Amino acid sequence: MFSRTTRFQGLTILNTEMQTPTEGFVSFRATLEQEGSDASFQERSRFVSGQRGWLYVDGTPIEASS
Repeated sequence: MFSRTTRFQGLTILNTEMQTPTEGFVSFRATLEQEGSDASFQERSRFVSGQRGWLYVDGTPIEASS
């Protein structure tokens, strides 16, 4: 559980890109409400493909567009 006071409201994929056949990126916006306040964020996540399939490696926050 992320938090008892956090409500997940949605996930929007903003962009996908393949860097190489085994490395790709997904940019997304997660819409969250925490204790009645907006806690949404955007991230560019890096994934790599290996023997166990695609795995999350890391992510970089991205600024929300106005």
